[in-house]
Amino acid sequence: MLLLYRRELWYKDVPPNVIKPVHTLHMSTALHIIATTRELKEKYHLNSWKDLDGKKACYYSSKYENYHWMTRALDALGIRWIHVEMDWDLVSDALKKGDIVAVTIPVNSGIPPPWCIGLITKLKNVVMVPPSPDEVSAIEKMGGSYGWFSTEPFKKAGIEVAGMDKVYGVILCIGWHTTPEYMSGDGVYKLLKELIRKKDDLANVMAYLQEFASDPIGLQVRGISLAPEIPVHPGLAKLLKEYNAWNPAWKIASK
Repeated sequence: MLLLYRRELWYKDVPPNVIKPVHTLHMSTALHIIATTRELKEKYHLNSWKDLDGKKACYYSSKYENYHWMTRALDALGIRWIHVEMDWDLVSDALKKGDIVAVTIPVNSGIPPPWCIGLITKLKNVVMVPPSPDEVSAIEKMGGSYGWFSTEPFKKAGIEVAGMDKVYGVILCIGWHTTPEYMSGDGVYKLLKELIRKKDDLANVMAYLQEFASDPIGLQVRGISLAPEIPVHPGLAKLLKEYNAWNPAWKIASK
C-alpha cells in the first residue's frame, strides 16, 4: 500500500483518482535479515552491509516487494549490490560453492519458509550480517518498510545472531485491506472483534496466525506505524481507541 500511495514501482501509472485501500486488518509480519555462512563471513569480512559492496548475493527475488525495500536500502547506503536471481532450492549450494556470498532470509509470523529451513539445516553454519549503527541511521531517514525486530525467531531457526537481541531490517506487514466505500466502519469493527475473540482458534488452524493471536492490537499499531501516511479504516480506528492504542497523529479515512 505504501508503494501505491507513493506511486512507485509497479504503481507509478495508477491514476490519481483511483480508490485506494486503507489500513484495515494486519495479520502477520514478514521480517528479513541478510545472512551468510561462517566461512564466507570470515573470508570476506562480512560484518555490516557495506561489506557486501561489489559482491554477488541473492536478495530474495526481484518479483517480490521485499527485494525492492532491501535493495533500496542498499542504494541509499551507496552499496554496489549485485543480485543473483535463482531458484530457492539452489541457494544453499550457491553459498556453499561461493557463487554468492549472502542471502535475504525471511520469517513470516516467526516461521521461516521451507526453503530457508532446508538451507539452514543443510549448511548448519548460517550467520546473520546486520547493518551497522551508521547504516541503520541512514536507512531510518528514508522512511518505509524498515524497523527493529527481535532476532529470536532467526535464532530459533538455527541462525547465529552474534548475541544480538534485536536487529534492523525490512518489515512487511501482511493482511487484508479495504475502504469505507466497500465495507462499513461497523462491519470492519465487528469483524476485528470476532477475529480477536477467536484468535487462539485461528492460531491452531494456521501457524502464520500465531503472531496475530499473541498480540492482535500491537500488530495493528505496528502496521499503521510503518506507513502512517495511509489513512486508517474507521472500524479499525474505533477498535484501537477502545484499546487505548490510537495515535491522534493518524488520519481516519472519511470515505
